[in-house]
Amino acid sequence: MAINGTALSENVILQGFFEPPLDSRFAEVGAGKTLEIRGSDAGGSTSLDLPCPAEVRITSPAPGTRVRPGEVLTVTWSGDVHAHNQEFVMAPNVQFWAVNEFSGRWAEIFGKGAVVPKGQDRIEVTVPEVDAGALAIELDVPGKFVLQKNAEGGENNGICWLSRRVELTVAP
Repeated sequence: MAINGTALSENVILQGFFEPPLDSRFAEVGAGKTLEIRGSDAGGSTSLDLPCPAEVRITSPAPGTRVRPGEVLTVTWSGDVHAHNQEFVMAPNVQFWAVNEFSGRWAEIFGKGAVVPKGQDRIEVTVPEVDAGALAIELDVPGKFVLQKNAEGGENNGICWLSRRVELTVAP
């Protein structure tokens, strides 16, 4: 299995959501590019080319903005988050992330975000209660949904997502 020519470990199965490590091995994956997935085994090979969305940036709030739990936060962005909006599959959304106290890594706070309705260029979200002093807001933008037949008579499908995150500071 390989992504844009970079081999993944042998035990990787690309099913569901897969996020490649953010390192130089995957520099060719990103805004306006194509995510190329190739796989083979003794029974044959398959491939899937997923166009990634054009660049978008969160324009508000600014990095380091001080927020309080319960505060309504307006999130704005540059770029078209709806270029490939196929609501039957996936739509752009805004999510909150916090630092996990045990692992020290960023983790999504499920159920605290919002789907961006078609035609909107901003959305209001409520800052969740968190234990950490750091919080992030993330804008997730779907690329075009690709569905293609494979050699075994089945289907391969996928979406290249573009995620942009801004770190915030949580006021006590």
